[in-house]
Amino acid sequence: MVEVNGISISDSDARTLVDLLMRVGRADDLSVASVIEYALAERIGRVDLSEAGGSAVLGVLDDPPDGGLARLRDALTRAHSRRP
Repeated sequence: MVEVNGISISDSDARTLVDLLMRVGRADDLSVASVIEYALAERIGRVDLSEAGGSAVLGVLDDPPDGGLARLRDALTRAHSRRP
C-alpha cells in the first residue's frame, strides 16, 4: 500500500498507474512513474506529487476502476479545480 497525495492505493493499483504513465512517456509522466516505482520498491508509504505530477496522473486516469485510483483521480481533480 502506498499513499499518493493522501489517498491510499494498493500496490497493484500503483503498478497499474506506473504502467499507464510509462505508456504516455512524457517527461512528467516518466518522473512520476519513477517516484512511484521507487516508493514501491523501498516500501516508502507516502508520495506527494507536484502540480505537474498531479496533472500527469490526471492525464492517464480518464476512466479508472472503482477503488484507489478513482479516489486519487477525484482528489486530484478537486485539488486542481481549487487552484486559481
